[in-house]
Amino acid sequence: MEHCSCLKSHTEKGNL
Repeated sequence: MEHCSCLKSHTEKGNL
């Protein structure tokens, strides 16, 4: 579930 990390980074900056 490493790809999840990428998703977290995006959400932290701002929900798409």
